[in-house]
Amino acid sequence: METELSLIGLVDWLWARKRFWISVSLTLGAVFWIVSWTLAPVYQSSVVILPKFSSSGPGSLNQLASLAGLSMGAPQNPEALYSDIIRSDTLLNRLIALPGTDDGTLGDSLIDPLGMDEENQQMREYQLKEKLRKDVLKFATDDGSGVMSVSAKIPSSPELAAVVANSCVRLLDEHIQSAREQHGKVRTEFMQARLQDIELELGHARAAVTKFVAQNRSYASSPELAQRHSELMLEQQAVLEVWIKFREQLELEEVEAHGELQALDILDWAIESVEPIGPNRAMFLALGIVLGFVISVTVLSFRDARKT
Repeated sequence: METELSLIGLVDWLWARKRFWISVSLTLGAVFWIVSWTLAPVYQSSVVILPKFSSSGPGSLNQLASLAGLSMGAPQNPEALYSDIIRSDTLLNRLIALPGTDDGTLGDSLIDPLGMDEENQQMREYQLKEKLRKDVLKFATDDGSGVMSVSAKIPSSPELAAVVANSCVRLLDEHIQSAREQHGKVRTEFMQARLQDIELELGHARAAVTKFVAQNRSYASSPELAQRHSELMLEQQAVLEVWIKFREQLELEEVEAHGELQALDILDWAIESVEPIGPNRAMFLALGIVLGFVISVTVLSFRDARKT
């Protein structure tokens, strides 16, 4: 009951002073709305991608991470790894060194839209990469379909937003391809060396059988010699089976190494956005009105407190 009375009293108190707080709220809302028109429009472009998963397994992910200068413990999913690679120094250094939309590099083209005013080149590059990591680049995965997207948000320039998003995905694809090639080369060299060792073992096993038969031509008439012959044949067959498996695996590695021209399936490349995604003028207006209401009520409360 007391709560209801206090709420009614508060409503009556606000209603009696409605002209003041309404005018302040609307005025501050209008100011915020006008300010939103002075801010640069923000454009966003996205590349939609679906990864191709290699049969090489987690080992290739570790190799991919090491190429980007990242450290991995337990194997992680490709989505998280791709997100880390996109934000890595290795990829961002290559990104800002690409040709820009005007004369100079892509990093030079991003300086004005991102509001970079640092004169020292090293410091400017550091700030630019931090800006790209925190404000510009975004990596997202749809939980239902597993489709991934790489987005770039750039003020004032829809062209730059599309260029940055597309360039980032191309560099990511090159990274994955390079990792797979290096990983496949290591695996191929290992299997070729192991295959040579197995071929030597197979040659020794065949030679042992041939020598035994030459020394014991009537081995079939002796149970002991026949058993020994069977053991030698089983040893030869076991080594032969291992050789066949390694040979098949080596052929698969060679096919995989030369079979894929692209590591990522690009569903949609980024295009220049027609409509900006920000600033959100409705949000600016609402924020101004709410802030104006809070300020006006605070002023009224202090004024009434001084009177009493």
